[in-house]
Amino acid sequence: MTALTAKEYAQVETTLVRQVSGAEHQEHRDFLVEPRTHFLVGRVKQDLFAGNSHIGLLGTAVQRDRAPSAYTGGIDWTLKWRDNGYSFWGQLVGSRATEDDRRRSGWGNMAVLSKDNGWLRGELWWGAYSRHFEIDDLGFQWRSDFYNPWLWIQLRQEEDWAVFRRSFYNFNRWGTWNYYWLNI
Repeated sequence: MTALTAKEYAQVETTLVRQVSGAEHQEHRDFLVEPRTHFLVGRVKQDLFAGNSHIGLLGTAVQRDRAPSAYTGGIDWTLKWRDNGYSFWGQLVGSRATEDDRRRSGWGNMAVLSKDNGWLRGELWWGAYSRHFEIDDLGFQWRSDFYNPWLWIQLRQEEDWAVFRRSFYNFNRWGTWNYYWLNI
């Protein structure tokens, strides 16, 4: 998918006062608020193992006339086995953008291993994004500069026993830190 936008201008009106006479006059000028920009999003995805799993690639580009451009690329996957009872999914991504007149590259990753059936269920999660990971030119990211491990274990009883119809016992442990080891 691609799009090309035209230059966008705003009309700025300024009231000026002449120093000698004190008379006011207004000045109008056009101010460039968005340069001509080319947006590009590309995605390919391949099903694996009879459609239960997939692997995919994604790329984005934002190219502006006489203004900073930004690029991202990544790979994502979902692998499922044993009648979808187990899964491993995640992504690896990279970005390159201009910040304060300097080119910066960043990376991000997320990986999740889970067991989704039976009386014992769980999930082991890892997510991390470097300080200079930047996708906000064409996407959304709530923050960069963090890593986030997560562990979830659940014991599940789905049949009636005693006075209970079902019961679930959960153990969770998670945290989020930045790369200065500060808890966020």
